[in-house]
Order: sequence, then C-alpha cells, then structure tokens
Amino acid sequence: TVNLITPEKRKQAAALVKSGIVVSLAPETMPGKIGGSVPGPPFVGPPAGSSTIDVNFNKQGRTGWVHEHNYALTSTHHGPHFDAVCHVAYEGKTYNGYSLTEIATKEGGCSKMGIAGVKDKIVTRGILVDVARMKGLQRLEPGTHIYKEDIEAFEKWASVKFGPGDLFLYRLGGSKGSGLDPSFIPFLKQRDIALFGGDTAHESFTVPGFDIPMHTVIMVPLGMNMFDNLDLERLADTAAKLKRWEFMFVAAPTPSTRGTGSQISPLAIF
Repeated sequence: TVNLITPEKRKQAAALVKSGIVVSLAPETMPGKIGGSVPGPPFVGPPAGSSTIDVNFNKQGRTGWVHEHNYALTSTHHGPHFDAVCHVAYEGKTYNGYSLTEIATKEGGCSKMGIAGVKDKIVTRGILVDVARMKGLQRLEPGTHIYKEDIEAFEKWASVKFGPGDLFLYRLGGSKGSGLDPSFIPFLKQRDIALFGGDTAHESFTVPGFDIPMHTVIMVPLGMNMFDNLDLERLADTAAKLKRWEFMFVAAPTPSTRGTGSQISPLAIF
C-alpha cells in the first residue's frame, strides 16, 4: 500500500535524480479520443453540446484581451488513469474488509479509501521492467506470459532489486495478448511493493472465479493502487540509453471527493 512510501523512501527516490531528465508517462489526449492501450468513451461536451472539446478564443473590447477555455467529460477509468483501492471488491468486500454497502454512498463513489486520500502520497522509487528488451526484442511475442522468474531474471540483468515502498512498472510495448501471469502476484507482497502499473489494463489472462484477476487480487487483499494504460515507450528508451531502470516517480491524482479513480499524468525523473 502507499503506507509503505515513507519519508525515507521519498528521500531515497530523490537521490536517484542525477541528470535531471524528466519523462512523462501519459499519452496525449485528443478530442474524441483518450490515450492508452484500451479505448474508452470519447470526450464529450455538455448534453446539448455539439463539440467534443470546446475551445473558444474571444476578443473583449478595445484591449484585444483573449481568453481560451476547454471543457471535457470523461471516465476516470479509461485511458491513462489511477485506481483508488475502493475501485474493486470481491464477494462484496474491499480491502480492509469493508462491505460495498458500507462504503458506497448515495451521492456516488466511496466513503473510504477514495482517491483523495493519496493526493500527496506518490513520490517514490520506480523500476521499469522491460522483459522484451532484456531478451533483445522490440516487443514480446503475442500471448507471452511473464512469470516471477522473468522478473527475477530482469533484476539481475538490470542490476536492480525491488524493495519496500517501490513502484512496479512493466512494459508490454503493444504485444497483443501478452502480460504478467497472475501467479506472479505474491511477488508484490514478498517485496512489500507499494504501487503497480503498466502500459496495459493488466487483464490479459483469465483465472477461474475471477472476472478481473489482476485488479481483484492486487487491490482487495493487498490494498495496492494501480496505474493503467500508461505510455512507457519514451521511458523505456530513456532507461535503455542511460542504462538505468530505476528513477524518481511522481504522480498526483485529482483529489475528487469519494472518487474511485483519476486521470493521471505521472513523471519519471532520472
């Protein structure tokens, strides 16, 4: 959980900044489209509107004053986004044993473990796992399962090791049907990893009894927030060029009251 990100952990992360290179992990969004590997609902205007993103340039009087404004309506769980722990439940229970009937509010959202609770928590060490690059590939073969043994092999190859409070990021690079095998999940607990994310929605493989096994098992018993659909291509290229797979990671979700998630634009700093 984010509770593993201590002040000492943040200081450790800050010490990783050597070159000052900053990489955004969010794909750009455009009218009618949300970035990320999984398509979501489009940006839309107000119910009576005809434009997707409204941009106005207006001159006001003789001063020539100009202003511009946008409006956008979108889902907090499509495109690049960050999930609050209350986003997923299993058999009616969330992390810490809360029942959905207990935390769901009539106004919408959740009364406990919402996104606002982590608005100033996410500064930590991130490690990017790029198994394809380790194997000398641009991307993995379609349908590849990534196992715990692959992660441990990557640690040796990249001379890094996951530890308490870290962010686990992994790159698929658009490899269709590939992903982390759900059998890998205990690794997150064994290393006391705080946060998890990738350039995908994570649910590549099925497990009997679970509709979304990665989200369910990572969020409900482990209480771990998740980043979905990030853009990790520039990060992977930068890490390979610098031969550094660890970095300072910073992200600040929109602290919406009772929010179950947020669009996100994280930064990796080398």
